[in-house]
Amino acid sequence: MDDMGGDCSTDGTCEADSGDPEMSEGNAAGEKVSLLQGTSLAIQQFSIIIGVALLVGILFFLMIGIELTMDWALTKLSEKCCKKKHNDEEDPAALVGSFKRYKN
Repeated sequence: MDDMGGDCSTDGTCEADSGDPEMSEGNAAGEKVSLLQGTSLAIQQFSIIIGVALLVGILFFLMIGIELTMDWALTKLSEKCCKKKHNDEEDPAALVGSFKRYKN
């Protein structure tokens, strides 16, 4: 029994080696997995990876959308409540090279 390669107990039952690629999770008896079953398992595992990536991407864009919506709402609220308007006479790029930008 020691030559079987798996972990065998004294009652004669053996557990399969986890490093064997022909063994699947539900296949403890040592049967080989067919090509169709292996492909099905691979597609299931790949779909989980793709699903998690899509979930992360969707949640990221949802977070950006919520942030932009809150920024827009706060801007509208501050326009309605706070009647402060900042009037810049000229844009800063037009003031380059003149001493007018240093006057208050």
